[in-house]
Amino acid sequence: MRYLAGAAGLAALLSACGYDDVKAPPAGGATTRLEQLSGEITAARYDPDTDTVIITGAPYDDGNLEGVYVRDPALDINGFQAYRNNPAGFSPYIAYWRTSATGATQAGVVRNADYFDLGYGGSIYRRDATTTIPREGLASYTADYVGLIAFENASGLERTQGDVRMEVDFADERMRGFVTNRVNLSTGDAMLDVVLNDSTFANGHATSGTAVSRDGAGDTVESGRYEALFGGEDAAEVVGVFVLSSTVDRGALTDLRARETGVFIGTRD
Repeated sequence: MRYLAGAAGLAALLSACGYDDVKAPPAGGATTRLEQLSGEITAARYDPDTDTVIITGAPYDDGNLEGVYVRDPALDINGFQAYRNNPAGFSPYIAYWRTSATGATQAGVVRNADYFDLGYGGSIYRRDATTTIPREGLASYTADYVGLIAFENASGLERTQGDVRMEVDFADERMRGFVTNRVNLSTGDAMLDVVLNDSTFANGHATSGTAVSRDGAGDTVESGRYEALFGGEDAAEVVGVFVLSSTVDRGALTDLRARETGVFIGTRD
């Protein structure tokens, strides 16, 4: 089974069975700031002055309520910057974070590679108060994603990357999309495309989308959910998360339950 070596192999995202419960977004109109969290993570922010990520809620990371994650450029993926908890505590974590060029949207993911269940971690995506949402028209978006795959009852973590394409109808408040050009960077293997099925949104925020990949015979290989959020003036940006579950073999280990969490961020075409 191929993993990142040592502490670098421990990364971050959703934990427990199925999709993590998410915290309810604040009430308000389409121009309000909005933040969505999942997993054990109760707060996360980027500090540009120290180039660190501060994460609250990750168990066993360093013994402090707020864990400080420092840069590890060697692990950067697809425009996302990598960070690791330092000191590592009982459980080394890795986090990925990206802020859009305008600062209007941000996305991050954090996870360890604990053998217990699927480990610990969570995801975060947010927009600031510059957002306005069109009431009509069609739009397409192109985004980059970074993903982390954890395994049930097996340590180790695999890193992934790819592209996200979204199609949006603002008048009917519907969206759909695809995840393409997926690569498992830890194994070197190409991965299947994912369909992000048709979903509705309100206040520029979709929370109930389903996602699936299928093999050449049409059989489902991965299945899960996605969420997406528009940000910036005239919804110029998109940010979100998808979570996919599957069963995989890794060397002598067979029928492992695996879960990939990918966060994405991009702009309107």
